[in-house]
Amino acid sequence: MKEMSLQRAREYWTYLQAQAELKKQAFFNTRGDSPYKDEMRAEAETYEGLAKTFAGNFRRSITSAADILHGLTVEQAVGFLGYLDKRITELEAGLEENRRKKEAALAKAQGMEYYRVESIYKDMGNLTECQIQVIENSRKSFMGILQKSW
Repeated sequence: MKEMSLQRAREYWTYLQAQAELKKQAFFNTRGDSPYKDEMRAEAETYEGLAKTFAGNFRRSITSAADILHGLTVEQAVGFLGYLDKRITELEAGLEENRRKKEAALAKAQGMEYYRVESIYKDMGNLTECQIQVIENSRKSFMGILQKSW
């Protein structure tokens, strides 16, 4: 792996911010009763969190790409990639735990409660899957931008 240039660091931070903004706008433009509204919020919050974590590689507060004054060292690039991989692993483990809990709860549920429990766990799983997808997309983008630095 190689370091990430200043230009590429700015490009990646801008990508994360743009994705967060797109997801926020989609969230605000969606009807309140839409089943996808919570997923859009989760996606926006995940992109914002990734941008904040990425910005942690710099010694100053980052509010725009111009605030990034240097690229990433090899260690920082490896560290951020490791962070993304760790978050994916954690979320996938959480998804599996959610599935186990869902099965146990459904086994105890009776009548109409069964469908309510099923819906709750389905929604929780969907939110986690959205977060995983955001981080996987961010990882792909990070790797693509990092490869341009080579």
